[in-house]
Amino acid sequence: MERKNSVGRRIRLGLALACALFVGCGPAQSQGDRCEKLFHRGQAYRREGKIDSALRCFLLAAKYRGKSAAEAHLECGEIYLSTKGDPLSAIYHYREYLKLSPHNRQTALVRQRISTAEKAYLGQISLLKQHSRESHVDLLRTLKAMQDENLKLKRQATVLLQRLERESEKAASGESCPTQPAARGGGLRSYLVQDGDTLSSISQKVYGTSSRWREIFEANGDRLSSPARLKVGTSLLIP
Repeated sequence: MERKNSVGRRIRLGLALACALFVGCGPAQSQGDRCEKLFHRGQAYRREGKIDSALRCFLLAAKYRGKSAAEAHLECGEIYLSTKGDPLSAIYHYREYLKLSPHNRQTALVRQRISTAEKAYLGQISLLKQHSRESHVDLLRTLKAMQDENLKLKRQATVLLQRLERESEKAASGESCPTQPAARGGGLRSYLVQDGDTLSSISQKVYGTSSRWREIFEANGDRLSSPARLKVGTSLLIP
Protein backbone atom coordinates (compact mmCIF):
# COMPACT_ATOMS: atom_id res chain seq x y z
CA MET A 1 0.00 0.00 0.00
CA GLU A 2 2.79 2.40 0.96
CA ARG A 3 4.59 1.57 -2.24
CA LYS A 4 1.48 2.32 -4.28
CA ASN A 5 1.09 5.69 -2.53
CA SER A 6 4.72 6.52 -3.24
CA VAL A 7 4.27 5.73 -6.93
CA GLY A 8 1.11 7.83 -7.02
CA ARG A 9 2.90 10.78 -5.49
CA ARG A 10 5.70 10.50 -8.05
CA ILE A 11 3.19 10.45 -10.91
CA ARG A 12 1.37 13.49 -9.56
CA LEU A 13 4.67 15.31 -9.04
CA GLY A 14 5.73 14.53 -12.59
CA LEU A 15 2.44 15.78 -13.98
CA ALA A 16 2.68 19.00 -11.93
CA LEU A 17 6.22 19.59 -13.15
CA ALA A 18 5.16 19.00 -16.73
CA CYS A 19 2.27 21.46 -16.35
CA ALA A 20 4.57 24.05 -14.80
CA LEU A 21 7.00 23.73 -17.67
CA PHE A 22 4.21 23.89 -20.21
CA VAL A 23 2.56 26.96 -18.62
CA GLY A 24 5.82 28.77 -17.93
CA CYS A 25 7.68 28.21 -21.17
CA GLY A 26 5.27 27.06 -23.81
CA PRO A 27 3.48 30.34 -24.72
CA ALA A 28 6.69 32.38 -24.71
CA GLN A 29 8.37 29.94 -27.04
CA SER A 30 5.29 29.87 -29.26
CA GLN A 31 5.18 33.65 -29.30
CA GLY A 32 8.86 33.85 -30.19
CA ASP A 33 8.43 31.37 -33.00
CA ARG A 34 5.54 33.38 -34.40
CA CYS A 35 7.61 36.56 -34.25
CA GLU A 36 10.48 34.83 -36.03
CA LYS A 37 8.21 33.52 -38.79
CA LEU A 38 6.62 36.93 -39.31
CA PHE A 39 10.03 38.57 -39.48
CA HIS A 40 11.32 36.16 -42.16
CA ARG A 41 8.09 36.48 -44.11
CA GLY A 42 8.48 40.26 -44.03
CA GLN A 43 12.01 39.95 -45.39
CA ALA A 44 10.73 37.77 -48.23
CA TYR A 45 7.99 40.27 -49.07
CA ARG A 46 10.51 43.10 -49.08
CA ARG A 47 12.79 41.25 -51.50
CA GLU A 48 9.78 40.78 -53.77
CA GLY A 49 9.00 44.48 -53.65
CA LYS A 50 5.77 43.99 -51.67
CA ILE A 51 6.54 46.81 -49.27
CA ASP A 52 3.11 47.14 -47.65
CA SER A 53 2.92 43.41 -46.91
CA ALA A 54 6.48 43.46 -45.57
CA LEU A 55 5.69 46.40 -43.30
CA ARG A 56 2.63 44.63 -41.87
CA CYS A 57 4.73 41.57 -41.06
CA PHE A 58 7.48 43.60 -39.39
CA LEU A 59 4.94 45.57 -37.35
CA LEU A 60 3.34 42.35 -36.09
CA ALA A 61 6.76 40.85 -35.33
CA ALA A 62 7.68 43.95 -33.33
CA LYS A 63 4.38 43.71 -31.46
CA TYR A 64 5.03 40.19 -30.18
CA ARG A 65 8.41 41.20 -28.69
CA GLY A 66 10.16 37.97 -29.62
CA LYS A 67 13.81 37.44 -30.49
CA SER A 68 13.44 39.44 -33.69
CA ALA A 69 11.59 42.41 -32.15
CA ALA A 70 14.63 44.70 -32.31
CA GLU A 71 15.40 43.76 -35.91
CA ALA A 72 11.72 44.10 -36.79
CA HIS A 73 11.73 47.66 -35.45
CA LEU A 74 14.83 48.37 -37.51
CA GLU A 75 13.14 47.07 -40.67
CA CYS A 76 10.05 49.21 -39.94
CA GLY A 77 12.24 52.27 -39.51
CA GLU A 78 13.99 51.64 -42.83
CA ILE A 79 10.70 51.25 -44.71
CA TYR A 80 9.11 54.32 -43.15
CA LEU A 81 12.15 56.48 -43.88
CA SER A 82 13.21 55.31 -47.33
CA THR A 83 9.91 54.20 -48.89
CA LYS A 84 6.92 55.68 -47.06
CA GLY A 85 8.32 59.16 -46.55
CA ASP A 86 7.21 59.09 -42.90
CA PRO A 87 10.26 60.18 -40.89
CA LEU A 88 8.32 60.56 -37.63
CA SER A 89 7.29 56.88 -37.60
CA ALA A 90 10.84 55.94 -38.61
CA ILE A 91 12.25 57.80 -35.61
CA TYR A 92 9.91 55.89 -33.28
CA HIS A 93 10.99 52.46 -34.56
CA TYR A 94 14.69 53.37 -34.61
CA ARG A 95 14.47 54.41 -30.97
CA GLU A 96 12.64 51.20 -30.07
CA TYR A 97 15.46 49.29 -31.71
CA LEU A 98 18.03 51.11 -29.56
CA LYS A 99 16.01 50.32 -26.43
CA LEU A 100 15.92 46.60 -27.20
CA SER A 101 19.45 46.39 -28.58
CA PRO A 102 21.50 49.33 -27.28
CA HIS A 103 24.97 47.85 -27.80
CA ASN A 104 25.77 46.24 -31.13
CA ARG A 105 27.60 46.99 -34.36
CA GLN A 106 24.57 48.74 -35.88
CA THR A 107 24.01 51.22 -33.03
CA ALA A 108 26.02 54.02 -34.68
CA LEU A 109 24.23 53.46 -38.00
CA VAL A 110 20.81 53.59 -36.34
CA ARG A 111 21.69 56.82 -34.55
CA GLN A 112 22.72 58.27 -37.90
CA ARG A 113 19.40 57.12 -39.35
CA ILE A 114 17.58 58.93 -36.53
CA SER A 115 19.47 62.12 -37.34
CA THR A 116 18.55 61.76 -41.03
CA ALA A 117 14.89 61.19 -40.15
CA GLU A 118 14.84 64.23 -37.85
CA LYS A 119 16.20 66.43 -40.65
CA ALA A 120 13.62 65.04 -43.07
CA TYR A 121 10.84 65.73 -40.58
CA LEU A 122 12.03 69.31 -40.04
CA GLY A 123 12.14 69.73 -43.82
CA GLN A 124 8.53 68.59 -44.08
CA ILE A 125 7.48 71.09 -41.42
CA SER A 126 9.35 73.85 -43.28
CA LEU A 127 7.58 72.98 -46.54
CA LEU A 128 4.21 73.04 -44.80
CA LYS A 129 4.97 76.46 -43.34
CA GLN A 130 6.13 77.77 -46.72
CA HIS A 131 3.00 76.42 -48.41
CA SER A 132 0.88 78.05 -45.73
CA ARG A 133 2.62 81.40 -46.28
CA GLU A 134 2.21 81.15 -50.06
CA SER A 135 -1.47 80.33 -49.68
CA HIS A 136 -1.88 83.32 -47.38
CA VAL A 137 -0.18 85.61 -49.91
CA ASP A 138 -2.39 84.27 -52.71
CA LEU A 139 -5.48 84.96 -50.62
CA LEU A 140 -4.33 88.51 -49.93
CA ARG A 141 -3.71 89.11 -53.64
CA THR A 142 -7.15 87.78 -54.53
CA LEU A 143 -8.74 89.95 -51.87
CA LYS A 144 -6.87 93.04 -53.14
CA ALA A 145 -7.99 92.34 -56.72
CA MET A 146 -11.58 91.96 -55.58
CA GLN A 147 -11.40 95.21 -53.61
CA ASP A 148 -10.00 97.06 -56.63
CA GLU A 149 -12.72 95.66 -58.88
CA ASN A 150 -15.37 96.63 -56.35
CA LEU A 151 -14.01 100.19 -56.18
CA LYS A 152 -14.01 100.40 -59.99
CA LEU A 153 -17.62 99.25 -60.15
CA LYS A 154 -18.60 101.80 -57.51
CA ARG A 155 -17.00 104.59 -59.54
CA GLN A 156 -18.79 103.45 -62.70
CA ALA A 157 -22.07 103.33 -60.81
CA THR A 158 -21.51 106.86 -59.52
CA VAL A 159 -20.90 108.18 -63.05
CA LEU A 160 -24.00 106.44 -64.37
CA LEU A 161 -26.12 107.85 -61.55
CA GLN A 162 -24.83 111.36 -62.25
CA ARG A 163 -25.66 111.01 -65.94
CA LEU A 164 -29.10 109.69 -65.06
CA GLU A 165 -29.71 112.65 -62.77
CA ARG A 166 -28.66 115.10 -65.49
CA GLU A 167 -30.90 113.41 -68.06
CA SER A 168 -33.78 113.53 -65.59
CA GLU A 169 -33.19 117.25 -64.97
CA LYS A 170 -33.10 117.95 -68.72
CA ALA A 171 -36.28 115.94 -69.28
CA ALA A 172 -37.98 117.91 -66.51
CA SER A 173 -36.89 121.25 -68.04
CA GLY A 174 -38.15 120.26 -71.51
CA GLU A 175 -34.77 119.61 -73.13
CA SER A 176 -35.23 116.63 -75.42
CA CYS A 177 -31.80 116.63 -77.05
CA PRO A 178 -28.33 117.59 -75.83
CA THR A 179 -27.62 119.44 -79.03
CA GLN A 180 -27.59 123.23 -79.20
CA PRO A 181 -28.62 125.60 -81.98
CA ALA A 182 -26.23 125.75 -84.85
CA ALA A 183 -23.24 127.91 -84.11
CA ARG A 184 -22.09 128.02 -87.72
CA GLY A 185 -23.80 127.83 -91.10
CA GLY A 186 -23.92 124.91 -93.45
CA GLY A 187 -26.46 122.90 -91.46
CA LEU A 188 -23.97 122.10 -88.65
CA ARG A 189 -25.07 121.74 -85.07
CA SER A 190 -23.02 121.94 -81.90
CA TYR A 191 -22.82 119.40 -79.09
CA LEU A 192 -21.33 119.98 -75.64
CA VAL A 193 -19.29 116.94 -74.46
CA GLN A 194 -20.57 115.52 -71.18
CA ASP A 195 -18.98 113.21 -68.61
CA GLY A 196 -18.89 109.63 -69.90
CA ASP A 197 -19.43 110.58 -73.55
CA THR A 198 -17.67 108.83 -76.43
CA LEU A 199 -17.89 109.58 -80.14
CA SER A 200 -19.95 106.40 -80.54
CA SER A 201 -22.41 107.41 -77.81
CA ILE A 202 -22.70 110.94 -79.27
CA SER A 203 -23.36 109.45 -82.71
CA GLN A 204 -26.07 107.29 -81.16
CA LYS A 205 -27.69 110.34 -79.56
CA VAL A 206 -27.69 112.62 -82.59
CA TYR A 207 -28.06 110.11 -85.44
CA GLY A 208 -29.71 107.12 -83.77
CA THR A 209 -26.73 104.91 -84.64
CA SER A 210 -23.23 104.64 -83.20
CA SER A 211 -21.59 103.87 -86.57
CA ARG A 212 -21.30 107.54 -87.70
CA TRP A 213 -18.78 108.52 -85.02
CA ARG A 214 -16.04 108.99 -87.66
CA GLU A 215 -18.03 111.77 -89.35
CA ILE A 216 -18.10 113.67 -86.06
CA PHE A 217 -14.37 113.10 -85.54
CA GLU A 218 -13.46 114.28 -89.05
CA ALA A 219 -15.67 117.38 -88.67
CA ASN A 220 -13.78 118.28 -85.49
CA GLY A 221 -10.22 117.51 -86.55
CA ASP A 222 -9.05 120.87 -85.24
CA ARG A 223 -10.53 120.15 -81.80
CA LEU A 224 -9.85 116.42 -81.27
CA SER A 225 -6.40 114.87 -81.37
CA SER A 226 -7.75 111.34 -80.98
CA PRO A 227 -11.18 109.65 -81.11
CA ALA A 228 -10.56 108.35 -77.61
CA ARG A 229 -9.76 111.73 -76.08
CA LEU A 230 -12.87 113.71 -75.34
CA LYS A 231 -12.70 116.55 -72.85
CA VAL A 232 -15.82 117.39 -70.91
CA GLY A 233 -17.16 120.79 -71.93
CA THR A 234 -15.72 120.72 -75.47
CA SER A 235 -18.15 121.99 -78.09
CA LEU A 236 -18.25 119.64 -81.07
CA LEU A 237 -19.68 120.35 -84.53
CA ILE A 238 -22.25 117.81 -85.66
CA PRO A 239 -22.39 117.58 -89.47
